[in-house]
Amino acid sequence: MIFLFGFGGAVGSETSMPAAQKEKATVFTEKVAFTEIHDHLVYPAKVVPKVISNINADIDGVVDSILKKLGDKVSSGEAVSVLKHTDPLYQYAKLKVFSPIKGLVSAVHVSEGQQVNRGQKLLEVTDPQKIKIIVEIPSFDLVHIRNQKRAEIKSIDIKSSDNENGSDSGKDGSKEIYADVIGLSPNLDPVTQTASCELESKQYLFPHSLIQVIFEMNKRKSIMIPEEAIFYKNRTPM
Repeated sequence: MIFLFGFGGAVGSETSMPAAQKEKATVFTEKVAFTEIHDHLVYPAKVVPKVISNINADIDGVVDSILKKLGDKVSSGEAVSVLKHTDPLYQYAKLKVFSPIKGLVSAVHVSEGQQVNRGQKLLEVTDPQKIKIIVEIPSFDLVHIRNQKRAEIKSIDIKSSDNENGSDSGKDGSKEIYADVIGLSPNLDPVTQTASCELESKQYLFPHSLIQVIFEMNKRKSIMIPEEAIFYKNRTPM
């Protein structure tokens, strides 16, 4: 059994103080025990949609109308825009442009009346319910990450909901949740010397939000000594 001893009251300078100014010290004891501690590896990460559809123009022509505006829900096979030919020699029917996936309109690249070329981007549709987390791991940390199966996620952008999957609220108002490691690239980026790691969480995350990914490593048991139980002399622990 181990006890910590501490002294209450003010700690004066090394010079003697008048007896009237000295405060009586109190002694207290506190039982300590082994607790589990671990080291952290923390990296910035980004949340990106798994499914993104860039809807392009099938013809050279003019944007006759845009049927879906930014943020609108779109069903698979639903028309999102209408194009028309500008060739004066022929009378072409207007051409509807359809979305191949369901989701939300996340970008509109053109406006009505604008001239477009075949293959030019018109709109972008993403499915916000299907996302993945991408984090770049430095080469010197890969040895610690290869066997990791889970990581903690911190972000102030995480949607407030019931505390599921072990989520909790931090002191700064952020939410703490967990994500599973899906895979780690065997290749390093030649410029950044990092490898991409993909994670997936059951908790909703806003696409393109910035988060922190925290890996735990070197779990061990140790005795944590309260900082107030340590006394210093000339900046050196006694």
